Amino acid sequence: MEQIRKIVFAAALFVAASVYGQESPIDDSDVVQLPQVELSGDKETTEFITREQMDRRGDSDLIDAIRWVPGLVPLDAGGARNESGFTMRGMGQNTVPVYLDGVPWGDPYGSQIDYSRFLTTDIESVSVNKGYSSMMLGSNNMGGVIVMRTAKPKEPFEATLKSSLSLDGKGAYAGNLQTFSAGTRLDMFYAKASFTWRDVDHWRLPESFVPSDDDKPGNGGNPQKKGDRLWSKSSDMKISALFGFTPAETIDIWASYTYSDSDKGVSPPNVNGTSYSVWEWPYVRRHTVNVNGEWTTDKFFLSAMAFFDKYDNRLYPYPVFGGSAIGDAAYNAWLAGNSTTSDYDDYTFGTTVQGSYNINERNKVAANLDFKQFSHKGFDKYFGTDDFKQNADVSEDLVFAGAEYTLRPAKPLTLVGGLGVNIYVPGNMDQWKTSVAGATKDTTTNEPETQAAPTAQIGAFYDIDSGHELHLTWALKNRYPTLKEKFSSLGTGKNQPNPDLTAEYANHFELGYKGSIPGNISITTAVFYTRAFDRITNVDIDTATKITQYQNIDETAFYGFEFGTEIYVSHFVSFGGAVGYTKSEIISSKSGYTQISGVPEFTANGYAVIKPLETLLHDGVVRNVSIVPGFEFTGSRALGNKIKTSQEALPAYTVASIMVSADFTDYASLSFTVDNLFDTLYESSQYFPQAGRSFNFTLTGRY
Repeated sequence: MEQIRKIVFAAALFVAASVYGQESPIDDSDVVQLPQVELSGDKETTEFITREQMDRRGDSDLIDAIRWVPGLVPLDAGGARNESGFTMRGMGQNTVPVYLDGVPWGDPYGSQIDYSRFLTTDIESVSVNKGYSSMMLGSNNMGGVIVMRTAKPKEPFEATLKSSLSLDGKGAYAGNLQTFSAGTRLDMFYAKASFTWRDVDHWRLPESFVPSDDDKPGNGGNPQKKGDRLWSKSSDMKISALFGFTPAETIDIWASYTYSDSDKGVSPPNVNGTSYSVWEWPYVRRHTVNVNGEWTTDKFFLSAMAFFDKYDNRLYPYPVFGGSAIGDAAYNAWLAGNSTTSDYDDYTFGTTVQGSYNINERNKVAANLDFKQFSHKGFDKYFGTDDFKQNADVSEDLVFAGAEYTLRPAKPLTLVGGLGVNIYVPGNMDQWKTSVAGATKDTTTNEPETQAAPTAQIGAFYDIDSGHELHLTWALKNRYPTLKEKFSSLGTGKNQPNPDLTAEYANHFELGYKGSIPGNISITTAVFYTRAFDRITNVDIDTATKITQYQNIDETAFYGFEFGTEIYVSHFVSFGGAVGYTKSEIISSKSGYTQISGVPEFTANGYAVIKPLETLLHDGVVRNVSIVPGFEFTGSRALGNKIKTSQEALPAYTVASIMVSADFTDYASLSFTVDNLFDTLYESSQYFPQAGRSFNFTLTGRY
């Protein structure tokens, strides 16, 4: 009943505001035009997230920015790695690459990363593409692709300063976020730089949290008690710079540099039982350099890009505790034979060349050639030793060639067809078995062969009239296994490498509608069906010794519908929302899997922007006041994958928030936000509850 009460209250708050409208979309004509995507006609929708939307909701990282997209389910931090991720129409994030200005942002080893560490305060927009996507977006996007873009400066001088203070539910200091950016645009040059720092001192569990009563004789019980979440301290820093040169109206050359450094702290323990892992990351660092060039005319578009992305990661793993405390005899005994430090020394290097030619008003051709090299070197350091021992030196190349043809046989109809090939070229495959005594070369790994995986798609887009479009699309997408899936020993030696893994595939079918009434309403809706085969699954190959291996053995299906809307009725109030339904099925599984975990059938969210005093205060000290209530509903999700007599599930939850902001001048504003308004106790991962009620004050200055 409590859950129902919260849903009804949040929905009522949303509906009460919905008699009014939506924020007008912003002009996006000056965002960085990536080689991978065309931006003509992009406007604010539930799948194209603008800077204004992120500011309106107080989003500071990628997980916050995309959690409102229908069909996309955020997975907030949890598990031993304390990572935040997402699923898209039921498919995991390793099938959905995330790009920052054309650079893949997943780590080179596992193509995943904690996306809550990616700060978005300097990002102009986020575009979410599900299933069908342009061949110009490259390879390995079996589930879809997310494209983030930075902004070029528009004025001779512009600057933004943002300072935030966070308090926990009891009013105690919980953290802060500081952002500063400045830019300039001159006749032939432009430049922009930004700095962001986020410090999380701690966060507090909801007051309804009940600690585990597991306190058996001989051990100390679970350490998590009521109040502050254990080991929830972390910090993130991001520095970015952009410099451009425009010697002619048709030529644009620019280079960018991004540095990010995260101290994730110590992973909070699960809150049930007395056995848990404790991991610590003193740093997760990236240096990214990106160089771009474009030439644009009425007929031709040609672009080239090259990047180098250096990724370094340090991990301190501690033992699985059974009531033992750090520093006691049991821990010291564990130290004697185990690695106490794990380092990643990784990089990704890539180049892209693409172009298009407008043959005439009815015909257009485009082509893309993309190369990426992924490299991973792993190292272990053991207790009582001074040197790191290398455990892996693995790498691979991915080459993608794709072409698209656009045909407009009649004025309202556009047909787009694409063909491509995704080529895998093996590189280094050296692995070592490490111990306190040293490292022994592993010679059991087979040498894989070069592979080629086709991709194809076709879409029909019918303009009913101006601002209304129906589309019917089919896409065959694929993804090659990551270096981690091929070679990982999962840190325990219990995973058998399988370098002969091949690509997995998905057929996507979608019927959808996108429409807008200028200045008033926009709607995005679709029904979809996805059939995936040769799925890469981790299975038991020796139950006695618990040896596992990744294999291409499963076939799955996902189908459902999505509906999102943004409505603007007046300057006083606006609202938006989305509903998603995703049904997942296992068509066949040699691994014994009976269900797909972590995929809720129903999701919903909504928000309103209420401006009750805009006209009255326009000429006063306070120019405008906005009240932004919102809610997010996530349905129950299955937990277990293997056959069970009774299937477990995480319960559904609803989380509400509210923001009040005031513009004091054209250059300054202050906002106050309450997150998790009802102090709801909920979990994205079992036994890893999320933060309770918290408060945030943000002062923003713009020039």
